[in-house]
Amino acid sequence: MQHYYVKDGQIVAKGMRAVQNAMLADGKGWNDDNWFKTTGTAAKKAEGVYEGVPQDADPQPDFVNVVRLAAVYDAGSDTVTEPFALQEWPLEQARTAVKRRITEDQYHPARDKGVTVNGDLIATTNDARQELAAAVEKTAGGGTQKAVTRSGVPINLDTAGYAAVLAVVDAHRAACNDREHDLYILADAAATVADLRAIDIEAGWPT
Repeated sequence: MQHYYVKDGQIVAKGMRAVQNAMLADGKGWNDDNWFKTTGTAAKKAEGVYEGVPQDADPQPDFVNVVRLAAVYDAGSDTVTEPFALQEWPLEQARTAVKRRITEDQYHPARDKGVTVNGDLIATTNDARQELAAAVEKTAGGGTQKAVTRSGVPINLDTAGYAAVLAVVDAHRAACNDREHDLYILADAAATVADLRAIDIEAGWPT
C-alpha cells in the first residue's frame, strides 16, 4: 500500500519516509498509530495523508503490460487513486507467445490424450506410437502379442489388429498436426495484436 501527502490539492510526497519528512517540514507530528489515513474513514488520522487506491484492468487482456501512472488526487471524492495504462506487447513477441500456447497448451495435450478403439482407450503419445509400430513389426511373421491398453484392458492381437489400432492413432495424431499447422498459419497472418487475440486456439482439435 502506497501513501501520499497532499497539500493545497497537490500530491507533494510519495512513500512513507517522504510523507513523514513532508509532515515534519509542515510542523505536523506523527507516530506509528496516527500518521496515516485509513482508507474508507471519513476523518484522516493525519491531515493530508492518504493511502493510494490502485486501479486495475479486470479482466486484463492478453499480451499487454500494465503500466502504473502517476497518482492523482481527486478533491471531489477526497481520494488518491493510482491509475494505469495498458501497453500492448510488440507484435512479434505476442505472435511467439500465441504459438507457444498453441503447441504447449493445446497441441501436446490433444495429441497425447488418447483415442478410443473398440471401446478401449489407446494411448497416443510418442512412446505409445512407437510401441504399436514395434508390435506390428514383431507380429508381421505371424502370431500375436499380448499387451494392456491405457484403460487397463488386456489385448492379444496379430499384426492386422495392431496395424488397425496404429492407423487410428496415426489419424488422430495427424489431425492434431493439421490443427496446429492451421493455427500457426493464422498466427503468421495476423497483422495486429488484436488479430492474435481473435484466434480461437482452443477450437478445432480432435475430440
